[in-house]
Amino acid sequence: MAEYRTLRMTFWNDPYVEELGPEGRLFYLYLITCPHTSNLGLLEVSTRRMAYETGLGEDEVRRLLSEAEAAGKVVTDGMRIWIVNFIRHQASTSPRLVQSLRVLLGRVSSARIRAAVEAAYPGIFPSAGACGEAVSAAEPCVQAVPAMAEGVGNREGEEEGEGRKRARFRPPTQEEVQAYCDARGNGIEAGAFVDFYASKGWKVGTSPMKDWRAAVRTWEAKRRGGAAPRRAPAREENNGEVVRRAVERMAATSAEEGAW
Repeated sequence: MAEYRTLRMTFWNDPYVEELGPEGRLFYLYLITCPHTSNLGLLEVSTRRMAYETGLGEDEVRRLLSEAEAAGKVVTDGMRIWIVNFIRHQASTSPRLVQSLRVLLGRVSSARIRAAVEAAYPGIFPSAGACGEAVSAAEPCVQAVPAMAEGVGNREGEEEGEGRKRARFRPPTQEEVQAYCDARGNGIEAGAFVDFYASKGWKVGTSPMKDWRAAVRTWEAKRRGGAAPRRAPAREENNGEVVRRAVERMAATSAEEGAW
């Protein structure tokens, strides 16, 4: 089980969350982040326990849980609670992670929750007909891993690494880049990023780009360092010439701002 969860800043702009009161927001966050929740988004916990850990009354917990289920945010079966959108926002496209989710689903005893999970994520949890035979935890059906929400994952290495190494590079849309930049809060303008690399044929130097998210992070690092991506100079300047120009710029700046 992961030791932390990913929560986008856009969580607070979600219409459902905006309509919740303080207790409702606390309870919904609790369901997502509490230690009882598995990577499948499933938790099995008593009402008394949830009340104790949130500080809410047991009747309040029952009411909030009922409202969440009526809104289609959770599916319950006794003490079992499954968070419908958990996988969409917490999982990645890593084949290893997808296989582990299938194993977890195979251990779920609730037929109601199993059916709900399979219906919500048919690409991850194929039915028996999709593989021609029953899907088991020991031998999960191997299918193409579907695309999920970008910029989410339990570990950044899983999100941006092995799951995409085997995939052929596809230039991102401006919307995809903007969503990734917003999730990282780096302030990069997606349009400028897309135009820059589109003009280069989506190459980094002379090599074809393999991971546009890595390129975004490079821009991000340069932005933090106060430098913007630029073309390499046609020729290297003599070190003495570089120092001379730097001194001239410092002198001009001091003249404009006044002495200390």
